[in-house]
Amino acid sequence: MGASGKLVCSYPGPAIAVPNKVFDNAVFRSELAAFLAQMNKDVLDSAATSRKAGSTVVEERDTAHPRYITELLTGVLRGVGRPAEVNRISKRIGDDVVWNNAKLPWRRSSLWLVARVALQTSLERTILGRDTRRLMKLGPSVPGWLSDMVLGTCTDVRVKLEARWKRVRVAQAASPRWAPLELDLAADTQLSLLDSQEYIHKALHNQHDSIQSKRFDPILRRRGTLDDFLSSDGKFFDDAYAAELHLTLYDVEQAVEQGIDGWVTGVADADDACVKLEVLAEKYSLRALETYNNNPENLSIMLLTTIELWIALDKVVVKEIPMLAEYSPEVPIALLENLLLRKAGSLDRLRIAYEYVRERYSIARSGFSVFSEAVDGTNFAVRYYDSSPLLQSLQGRIERDAQRERDNKLEELARRNAHYAQLKEEVANMNHAYPDWYKCPCRCRKCDAEQEMDGMTIDVHEWPLPSHSLQAAIVVFELDCPISFNMWRPATFNLLVNIWSPSPERIRPYIQLEGYVALQPYHQKHPRSRISLASNAKPWTMTHYRNVPIPSLRDRVCKDNGLNFFGFDTQSEIEAAHAFKLTDSSDHCTYQLPIGPYQKLQGYVQKTSHTSNDVLASQSTCHKDLSIHEFIAFGHLRSGSSLQWLNILRELRGRPLTFRRHEVHLLLAQAASQVGPLSEAGEWSWHKDLSEASFCHALLGELRSLVTSIEANWLEGVTLSTVSFLISRLLASSQDPGIKSPARCLLREVRKKSFKWVLELSGKLESNADEEIRGRLRDMAAICRGTYDVDPQDALELLSSRWDVEILVAYAIFIHDNAPSRLGDLPEESRLLPERDRRLSLALEDILGDVIDDNGEGLDLAVTRVWPAYRPGTNSGMDEEQEREVLHEVEQEHQVERPPPIPAALHQVHPHVQTFVRSGTIPPGSPVFLRSFDSLANTLAVQGENRLWNQHVYVTADFCKTVVSKGKIDDYLRAVNWVFSSNVAHDPILVVASPFEVNKLLSKIRLSKNVHLHLYTPPSHPSQLSGLLLCVL
Repeated sequence: MGASGKLVCSYPGPAIAVPNKVFDNAVFRSELAAFLAQMNKDVLDSAATSRKAGSTVVEERDTAHPRYITELLTGVLRGVGRPAEVNRISKRIGDDVVWNNAKLPWRRSSLWLVARVALQTSLERTILGRDTRRLMKLGPSVPGWLSDMVLGTCTDVRVKLEARWKRVRVAQAASPRWAPLELDLAADTQLSLLDSQEYIHKALHNQHDSIQSKRFDPILRRRGTLDDFLSSDGKFFDDAYAAELHLTLYDVEQAVEQGIDGWVTGVADADDACVKLEVLAEKYSLRALETYNNNPENLSIMLLTTIELWIALDKVVVKEIPMLAEYSPEVPIALLENLLLRKAGSLDRLRIAYEYVRERYSIARSGFSVFSEAVDGTNFAVRYYDSSPLLQSLQGRIERDAQRERDNKLEELARRNAHYAQLKEEVANMNHAYPDWYKCPCRCRKCDAEQEMDGMTIDVHEWPLPSHSLQAAIVVFELDCPISFNMWRPATFNLLVNIWSPSPERIRPYIQLEGYVALQPYHQKHPRSRISLASNAKPWTMTHYRNVPIPSLRDRVCKDNGLNFFGFDTQSEIEAAHAFKLTDSSDHCTYQLPIGPYQKLQGYVQKTSHTSNDVLASQSTCHKDLSIHEFIAFGHLRSGSSLQWLNILRELRGRPLTFRRHEVHLLLAQAASQVGPLSEAGEWSWHKDLSEASFCHALLGELRSLVTSIEANWLEGVTLSTVSFLISRLLASSQDPGIKSPARCLLREVRKKSFKWVLELSGKLESNADEEIRGRLRDMAAICRGTYDVDPQDALELLSSRWDVEILVAYAIFIHDNAPSRLGDLPEESRLLPERDRRLSLALEDILGDVIDDNGEGLDLAVTRVWPAYRPGTNSGMDEEQEREVLHEVEQEHQVERPPPIPAALHQVHPHVQTFVRSGTIPPGSPVFLRSFDSLANTLAVQGENRLWNQHVYVTADFCKTVVSKGKIDDYLRAVNWVFSSNVAHDPILVVASPFEVNKLLSKIRLSKNVHLHLYTPPSHPSQLSGLLLCVL
């Protein structure tokens, strides 16, 4: 600690001249000495005090007021003397204090100050005193020339001293010498890197060791389900994310979307369920924030998923602790209105979440917050304590233990006081044992007793709970907080602080509840808890007041609790009551304009609150590369939240905007996908125009006109991306077939046009491997695939032909071949399209797989487009996990002989198979059901031992028949994927069926009570053969 400035003090202070006659009196000197000695020991009202926990205590760290010396003593001396006129000097003192968790602070030595003052006042007089004293001894007989000589000497000494002092001050004030001509730059910049010569030599001559190719050997990983991700430790999620981060995040999002409501309904253990939900919400959101950085579309999906997890947890906690429903959910509804969503499924999910939060606010009582600082009957912890016999019993146990400790402390105090009184009595009857010299050697019995008395202290006892009953209830609540509620708080803070708040200003409280020794034996802290109590005030036992001298009184030893507790977030290190003041989701949910002429228009993208006047008034900020008309049109598009779609229609008609610019695409995408508020009727108010057929037809008409106008210009790829984006948003809001059909037709037109441009760019790339052309080809292929980026039911319609499948697959290969190994290496404006395409690939995985299973011609055409030598074959029948983990050899190529072309066998569902599905029994003598080993009759495996095969496993004839051939069919065997089981007969039987049979009979299978259908995944490693599980459909 330091003073803000220097203290200017004059020395000496009050000066009193006492006559020698008075001072020579022995009684006077004795009384003066006794007064000074006693003032050094007694603690009078001049000592500094402080207040702590309602008690007034003497502050040892501060200095006493000097009035008993400067006023009382000088007043006494004035009675026997008079004020003296003395020469005084002024000192500028830095009154600094050094202290770091010590009992007493370090201050500047007062003795050192006295020594400096004495030196300055004495030397100034003494340095010239020798000559003047000798001159005075000569008396009146001193000749004049001698007096002048002494005066000249004294004057010369004074001048010389002043000259020296002046040189010191000038030297201190002067800048360092600057002589650039004397610098040796070559020598000063010569670096000696003796250990780096070899590395530098290789770098300069490009002599790095050749990179050795490594074989790609993937590890088979199982796709996670909701039950996998919802674990108490989150290990499955961590492992999956480390292996495939984007796929893992997508799987979590899909699992939450499809199954979280059902999972919550089946919760049996509320505490365990809350822990699992909090763990997944925290881990998923943290990883998604890192992975989706600067992508508002993916971040909006992350926010929606996290909100759904929070709602699931809130439902479980409210059911467990109904009183929580009376308190604010804390999640501001306005934060949900910033999300960017353009799929019907996502909009429906957000609608449900929005209505839930809105309903929670309607039920909650006004002003009730679980994080409130109010210490009254509305406090959640107080109300829960009042209804919890367990917590009341805990407080009783704490107080009983504390009272027992206090009684022991009072007994100790009585013993120490009695011992002190005994020592005092003994000392009074003793004399010091003085030897021949004047000073006691401090080895006599009286000195030992006095030293023991001076060193006697006793530690204070602090009551562990606050004296205020409501504050005590809050502390007891935190000592054994309900687990479900304890998980609700960190989940809420994760959502509102970790995700939706800027980095808050941290505070450093002196102590937290878990660090308070007196309550540690009673504290049941959950490892996932992040909200606790903290105090800026210290406990008595951790201050310099922790012990008091003996003798002492009860009030000085027995202290009330000295802590001042408040809610504290141990992770972000902020006060819980003020944690949500800066929540804002707009940064995560707003496209950021790149550096360029549009950058200053970022505010017109982020908000809808600006007016047309604001835009017109700010024309001076228009960039020189932008026309005023485009500047105004850009600013007006989102001016007025309810006018956005009408403004879009208008701009499409008038076309003042440069639609080929990426910034214009971001503006339109923000306006089209930001959800805005939800009306009481459950409609998105900003997008109400999309529910009107006339508006939709007009919008489609203008979009079609825009597409037609750019037909011959492949530089308008961004325009096509905007058209696809707007149509996708339109399809998500309309269920009218009269709207959907022409919208899908327009998407096909966009696809054809972009398909043509991709071919043109591909030809240019072959003749000129320019990175700009490569980037345009990648982006155009992504734009073409973006025409499939619609809701699943619409995507199925858009994949109805083999040409649709061909474009989707072939252009995925184009994107892969022309994309960098890390999308993060791309500029931010170039990263959006590939990241959209990556999510599209994950979304279409199942749909495309089903389409290819029904007709694989589209896939064959796609492969042929990039590999002309490819010849179509038959369906491999690999399951989902095998398809994802096919071994790829990228760096080592080799030829493998392919099976020759051969006709495929026709499928047939035999009536006996239908009978088996219905009854669960195989008709006697049926030729349709073969023993499992017999299915290998036309393979090399027929030479094996058939007695080792299970006699209760059958295969259908349709499963066995794959091709028309009279020879061996080892290369055409079908993989086992679908298995029927039946327990109707005495011995259970298994029947392996073909996918065709399962597909045709699926509705009957689901209704049958006699058979079950199992999906079988072949093990890829011997260790997987143990503990096989069958998945029942």
